[in-house]
Amino acid sequence: MKVLIAQPIPTAGIDLLKRHYDVLESDHVLGREELITAIGDKDALVCAMHKIDAEVINAGKNLKIISKLAVGYDDIDIKFAGERGIMVTNAPGVLTQTVSELVFAHILALARRLPEADHYVRAGNFKQWSFDLMVGGEIKGKTLGIIGFGAIGQRLVPMAKGFGLKVVYSNQQGEIPEFENDADVKYATKDELLKVADFVVLLVSLTVETKHLITARELALMKTTAFLINLARGPVVNEADLVRALQDKTIAGAGLDVFEFEPNVSAELLAMPNTILTPHIGSATVEARAELSLKAARNVVDTLEGRGCENIVNREYLRTE
Repeated sequence: MKVLIAQPIPTAGIDLLKRHYDVLESDHVLGREELITAIGDKDALVCAMHKIDAEVINAGKNLKIISKLAVGYDDIDIKFAGERGIMVTNAPGVLTQTVSELVFAHILALARRLPEADHYVRAGNFKQWSFDLMVGGEIKGKTLGIIGFGAIGQRLVPMAKGFGLKVVYSNQQGEIPEFENDADVKYATKDELLKVADFVVLLVSLTVETKHLITARELALMKTTAFLINLARGPVVNEADLVRALQDKTIAGAGLDVFEFEPNVSAELLAMPNTILTPHIGSATVEARAELSLKAARNVVDTLEGRGCENIVNREYLRTE
């Protein structure tokens, strides 16, 4: 059987696939037309950053599995793939620690004004210490609001407690029984959370329901001293509304690892000193990327060898003939 790896990935997954199959690995991120050409006779596609729509799927005449090196899969037409009898898999659980750490990197950097301070020094403005120079705020005693309380959101709880933060969460599934008796972790509606949180962290999947989950209305509910942090997907936030909220000082600042029109970023955001902007690096650790590669490869092997795969995300659409 033949496997196409559509961009460079860590060697752990490549080595596993090569022990079983004929593997074509690209030394660059394949462009759309290159992908359509290369996928023609392949049984499996391993990808991370491509839009896999009906045209691409139809080009894969022998395709049996699309293995995504990520948790999110909103860039794959999972319904159409299922109707073609093609499994789509993801790699859950790999990024829990890595993304959680980046959340706190954003929180701490915003609270202590690290980007501003770094720029201040590099610009040659640091002439002497003064009592009011770059004064930020402590996070101890503050409230962390988590919208989307899955594995990553729940991993934030012990980290938050370590920093002395209280946690309030909003979840589509409602209250999580495991935290019912935890005095430092409370369930709330989205609006209730927005009103009390000092740091609002977005960790939801991108769906029809969550697109523009945060608009001018939601931002107006937040404290003027609060920060919004988005490590979910860019379109979860109406970026134009966020720009206005920051300009009007409706909220204090924002940390964004994703953007509504990614990779394009609003010029206004780029100019704001109270924002931290990172280039979609939630999974960007050596450890996480290696494990993503390996899990994506295992998904392929399990599927093609008929062992069954627990990470199928389009099971409800799969044609079973």
